Amino acid sequence: MRVGFQLDVLCLPSQEADRLREREAERLCNEVAAREATEKLHRIEKENAALEARLAEMGESEKQREELKTQLTALQASYDNLLHLKSDLDYCQRRETQLSEFTRRLTERNAALQADYLSTQSRLEASERAVSEARQAADVAAELVAKAEAKLVAERTAFQQTIDSLETKVVHQFVVLGGVGLGSFLNLSSSDGVETAYCNSWPVRQLSPHLQMSAMHSETANGDMHVAQLTESAATLNSALAREREERNALRRKQHAQDRELARLLAVQSLRTSSSTTEITEPVAHSIGPRDRAHPEIVADNESAGNPQNGEASNQCNGPSDSEAPIQCEFRPLLGNALLTSCDPSAKTPATTPTPQILGECSEAKEELSCPTIQMVEPSKSLLVNKIEKLQRMNLRLSEKNDFMRDHINQLTREVQRKTQLLQHFLVSDPEAGGTSPMNVDENKANMIQKGGLMASVFSGQAMDSQANLKVCLQINQKLQNVLEDTLFKNITLKVSNTPVFTLTIMFIN
Repeated sequence: MRVGFQLDVLCLPSQEADRLREREAERLCNEVAAREATEKLHRIEKENAALEARLAEMGESEKQREELKTQLTALQASYDNLLHLKSDLDYCQRRETQLSEFTRRLTERNAALQADYLSTQSRLEASERAVSEARQAADVAAELVAKAEAKLVAERTAFQQTIDSLETKVVHQFVVLGGVGLGSFLNLSSSDGVETAYCNSWPVRQLSPHLQMSAMHSETANGDMHVAQLTESAATLNSALAREREERNALRRKQHAQDRELARLLAVQSLRTSSSTTEITEPVAHSIGPRDRAHPEIVADNESAGNPQNGEASNQCNGPSDSEAPIQCEFRPLLGNALLTSCDPSAKTPATTPTPQILGECSEAKEELSCPTIQMVEPSKSLLVNKIEKLQRMNLRLSEKNDFMRDHINQLTREVQRKTQLLQHFLVSDPEAGGTSPMNVDENKANMIQKGGLMASVFSGQAMDSQANLKVCLQINQKLQNVLEDTLFKNITLKVSNTPVFTLTIMFIN
């Protein structure tokens, strides 16, 4: 029992030492925990201060947002108020451009019509000169034919008289010189200019009639030959005269067709000019609707095409279809009122219609002139109407195609501008792209070129690696092709999504 007590006494210091060690360890743990808690408290206080500062900033941002929202509302109201003015301004600009283009085309057309008119007038003068020359040649040929016919009649009469006189002489010789010798008959016949032939075997009564008939036949043959020559020359002159007349008629028909076409073009141009002038003077709001603002060219073409005065104006200078009538048209100064209007009082064209007094003066002046009246034949009205309708449909198709191409070009231009802005943004934001890359990038490329290898070949553009065989080059080409396809796919994605540049900028900033 004493031993146990001693053991307990001896164990007490060891137990006290253990408790001290435990308390020391607990104290160290408490100090570590206190230090950590203190650090955590400081960190929480810092975070709290940061959160309070951020909360204050958020409050200021909220106030700024409210102010910006108020400003946005005011700006939106102002924009709504100015939107119709902007649309009217855009329409006025488009209309001004269209009218300037129409004026340019009208000026070009007037210049072309003036040139055509001058060329047509020169051709008309040339054709008139040719017709006058042909008429003179025809008159000369007619005179020659008349002279040849008169000469032929005179020669036939002379030949007939010669034949009658020879027959009378033959009869007289048979009656009077029946017993005369051969010598006296030969002297008589030679004195009368008749050829004789010596024949010892024939008697006098048989030789004299034979010689007389031979002379008659020879003179008749000569006369017939001369008559045949004159007849042939007359036939040649008649054929030449007929050919000249045909050429003159062909030139006249061609000139009539050209004059008729020029009159039709000038009448259509007068209608278009008057319609464009009326359309310019009318108010914009009353003259053109929403659809007409989108396609004003089609409206102008439809108005000029649908106007029933087109057919009247085109037929006024042509005259009636059943009978040929001379052209009665009034020419006015070109490029001012370069319009060819009809002189028919029933015509209802925008130009000034001539009065009967003017018509009388024109007819008197035309009667005083020595130039022949130009006749013309009107073509079929149905063919002209079909041609006008075909031209109107063609003009409508061309205007629609022109509008489509204009919209397509504008769309492509906007896409190119958007892609240009994207490329500029990426070049500015990426420090290693294009001309904005720093100098160290170029230095790294130069060092890589000096070391050699495949990338050195890529950067320098020359083969600097001996191990670069065809397989390696194909692999590099495939990789570059993949990069190109990826870039194209991204471009297409950006095009489809239509992401604005400022949205991408905000995404990169955040």
